Amino acid sequence: AIDYKLRKEFRMFITDDKEIELLLTRQEGQLEGLQKGLQEGDIKARREIAMNLVELGLSADAIAKASGLSELEIIALRDGPRTN
Repeated sequence: AIDYKLRKEFRMFITDDKEIELLLTRQEGQLEGLQKGLQEGDIKARREIAMNLVELGLSADAIAKASGLSELEIIALRDGPRTN
């Protein structure tokens, strides 16, 4: 759906199919990069929240429920090397 819409918009300004494909590929790459960055930021935030909860002394089970991380991830964060 998006591909068709972008194609139609590009067609108004560009008639070369190869140039349109290049622009679409660039748009897809930018979107994938943005999505990856958002996912990485979300994971980092969850881990920071989990570490704060570890420092408050909550159980791995409670932290997993609050952060959305698995208990194994909580244990690894709790027992792993600290990077502050």
